[in-house]
Amino acid sequence: MRASGVTRKYSASKLVHEEGFTHAIYTFLENRWYINAVYYKVFVDAPIRASRWLLSSLEIRGLDRVNNAGAYLGLNLSAAGNWIDAHVIDGVANGISFAGQAFSRTVRKVQTGVTEQYIFVFALGLALLIVGLLIGAGVRLF
Repeated sequence: MRASGVTRKYSASKLVHEEGFTHAIYTFLENRWYINAVYYKVFVDAPIRASRWLLSSLEIRGLDRVNNAGAYLGLNLSAAGNWIDAHVIDGVANGISFAGQAFSRTVRKVQTGVTEQYIFVFALGLALLIVGLLIGAGVRLF
């Protein structure tokens, strides 16, 4: 049978029986050799299944737990660091400051403004330094 004109199309399915070898070949060719089905199974469905598996098993069960544990550890270490900074570091700095202020208050009482006293303390310090150096060198003084 011949198709007449441009608008009429002849259907190849009229030549093929409902069963048999010709029907199998017709189905195979009509489905374009199943290239789309194979393509989707290999290049679409398989990567989607693999990505879903990776999401559920690797990312949610593994990486999220590691990230959450890292965040928890970081917060706790930060809190510990803050405590050490507030109690130890600041305590040492404030202690040194307090000791310096106390020493300054004590030394301030020694400063009288009388030059003779300063010369006497200087001479006494120089004498003690010389005696200390002589003893350190091994000289017997008495």
